[in-house]
Amino acid sequence: MATPFPASSKDSRQDVLDGDHKHTLIDRFWGIFSVGLPTKKRSLQIQEEPNGDSSPWTIPVYVLSTRQDKDKHQIAVQAKCTIDTGNMQGNIVSRKFIEMLGYPESAIAPLTKEEEAGATSVTGHRLIPQGAINLTWYHKKSTRVFRDTRFLISPNEHYDLIIGAWSIQKDRILDVPNLMLDIITFTRLIDLDLDSAHEDVRNRRYKVKDQVAQLRNDINNARKLGEEGSIPKYEQEQKDLNKEYAIWTNPGWSDDEKLGHVKTLKADLKAKLVLSEQNREVETEDAPPPYNDKQSLDKKTSK
Repeated sequence: MATPFPASSKDSRQDVLDGDHKHTLIDRFWGIFSVGLPTKKRSLQIQEEPNGDSSPWTIPVYVLSTRQDKDKHQIAVQAKCTIDTGNMQGNIVSRKFIEMLGYPESAIAPLTKEEEAGATSVTGHRLIPQGAINLTWYHKKSTRVFRDTRFLISPNEHYDLIIGAWSIQKDRILDVPNLMLDIITFTRLIDLDLDSAHEDVRNRRYKVKDQVAQLRNDINNARKLGEEGSIPKYEQEQKDLNKEYAIWTNPGWSDDEKLGHVKTLKADLKAKLVLSEQNREVETEDAPPPYNDKQSLDKKTSK
């Protein structure tokens, strides 16, 4: 059953509608979040707060906090989110906003070697993150939910969230305008040269985490249904995946080192699997033919 995500009842931003005409750049931006638009509609503009940003790339989103409502659903908190295609360091969240969400220090994960080194933005500002944390966020007009997105924690309080180039490319959040044409058209962001090792580590780590959780559910269901015979297989798979997950989350290794360790682990597991299959085939070949009660009965009857 899907968990509903409650939105704030008071939105400081109001929609201002004009007459009918073709889609504007703002309309195209809402299309990024899977919001369907008719062929012709009234343009959607945003009236910002007096002290807010006027950029269409700074938008209100909702982030799940640790607090729960009476139905045990996590309460979402509105955040000012900046879509920053020039940020190659990673997604960023302010420590002040983390405290507002109610996350304890134990929820903060260690940094990788690359993250510990920090980075300098195109404007010359340097950020040394204080840790990392996984957050789930969404836009209220979208059906998409971005679960367990990794954010670097910043002491800067001038923003809530920043979505960087890695997530923009991986999650297909933005398209790239073709400025060579009179009319702005959009193509998929597929040519951005990203570090494949970095993306592989991120994607695989989250996938393994989900698989471990699913196996945990499979084991519990097997116990409830009395299918004890399938539990050892699930437990072995869970054990192997936990070994892999320990590699992905090791803060002392670089992304390339993690990939190397996982390749070695997979090679070892594959060798064990092949050996196990060979042993099973040998046992099958040497086993006597199964006893057939009908054949035995036929022999006694013929006598």
